[in-house]
Amino acid sequence: MQPVSSTWRSFRKRAEMLTDGAELDADLRAIRETYIEPGGAFFVGELDGEIVAMGAFKPVDSRTAEIKRMRVDPDHQRRGYGQRILDTLEATATEREFTTFVLDTTARQTGARRLYEKNGYRETRRKTVGEYEMLFYRKSIEERI
Repeated sequence: MQPVSSTWRSFRKRAEMLTDGAELDADLRAIRETYIEPGGAFFVGELDGEIVAMGAFKPVDSRTAEIKRMRVDPDHQRRGYGQRILDTLEATATEREFTTFVLDTTARQTGARRLYEKNGYRETRRKTVGEYEMLFYRKSIEERI
């Protein structure tokens, strides 16, 4: 099986996302320290021994979890893998008593935007970072608890 960092670089290259800067992958070389030890989680979805999806969350504060690294291999998109990863992240975070989720994506990631909006995430702001328009989303589940 391929390591997560090489899977991420492959996803990014194939989706024509971002530059190939090593600083963008620093957390993938330190998954335990970045996600697990602070109280978050990191999941991968496999198909025939290959990673086809990934996602993580890490605490922002005692009630807020930031969803990170949501990716589905371009050849496996629109098959429900992203939904399964997001469901798993939200369920795990909820079990750990997080009640608010935040995340960001780029304006051109229309599939990701549809997924998040379909799942109750609301856009809270936009910011231009280099050549990318970043969209920031939030979802609160406090009213359902």
